[in-house]
Amino acid sequence: MRRFYVPCLEATAQTVELSAEISHHIVTVLRLRPTDVFDLCDGAGHCWRVELEVDNAKKARVRVLEQRTEAETAVYIELLQGVPKGERFDLVLQKNTELGVSRFIPVYTQRCQGRIAREKEEKKRQRWEKIVQEAARQSGRSWMPKVENPTPLEAALQACTAGLRLVLWEEAETALNAVLPAKLEHDGEQVEGRERSTIAVLIGPEGGLAPDDLAQARSYGFVPVRFGPRILRTETAGFAVNSVLQYLYGDTGASPQQEDEPR
Repeated sequence: MRRFYVPCLEATAQTVELSAEISHHIVTVLRLRPTDVFDLCDGAGHCWRVELEVDNAKKARVRVLEQRTEAETAVYIELLQGVPKGERFDLVLQKNTELGVSRFIPVYTQRCQGRIAREKEEKKRQRWEKIVQEAARQSGRSWMPKVENPTPLEAALQACTAGLRLVLWEEAETALNAVLPAKLEHDGEQVEGRERSTIAVLIGPEGGLAPDDLAQARSYGFVPVRFGPRILRTETAGFAVNSVLQYLYGDTGASPQQEDEPR
C-alpha cells in the first residue's frame, strides 16, 4: 500500500487537502485517480487509510476511510556517525532508514573531512530530513527517524543514555558477538506506552577514529568492537552492524505484524 507523510494531520479529520508536493506526486507522477486508496502517516505511528476524491495536481483532496496505530517493531538504534565528506552521508541516511535506525546524530570527530559551516547546518539538516522521509515512505515505515544537527563528538557522547553503547573500531580485540546480550534491558523510556530498549552505535569518518576520540567514547561507556576481519567503509559500517542488531533484537526476519484494529 502506498503511503505519504503528513506530519500535522488532525486525528478527527474526515477529509484532507494535500500539499502541492504530495498532490503533484500522486496525480502527475503516480497518476492516481479518484477512488484510488493509499495511506497517510504522521511519522509517529498514526496512519489514515484514505481515498482520493479530487485529483488536482496542485491541491488534491482525500476522504478518510479508517484510522489506525502501528507499533514500532524495530529496536531503537541511535547512529552516531562521523560526518563524511561529499554526499556519503546521504547514503548513510537513506539505507539506515530502510534498515530501521530511529535517530541519526552526525558527529564531528578529529579526522572529519566533511565539516559544515554553522550557517549552513540547518539547511543541510532540512535536506537530510527529506532524504529520510523519502526512504521511510519507500520502505513502508510508519515511524519517522529523527535527524539531529551536526554536533561535537563529546557533546553527543555526554547526552547518550542508551543501555548498550558500541563503537566500531578496526583495532578492537573484542568481536561484536562477544558483547551482545541475549536480551536487551529496557532503558526506562517509553514510546506509545511501551518500554524502549536503545542501542547507540558510533562509527568514525573516512579516516577512522583518532586515539582521543576512542578514549572519549570509552569514558562514556562505549565498548570498542570489531566487525569481522574486514575493514568497512564509513558509509558501509552502519548498514552491516544495524542489520545484525535488527535481526537479533528487532524485526528483521520476523513474521509480518498484524495491524491494529481501525479506530
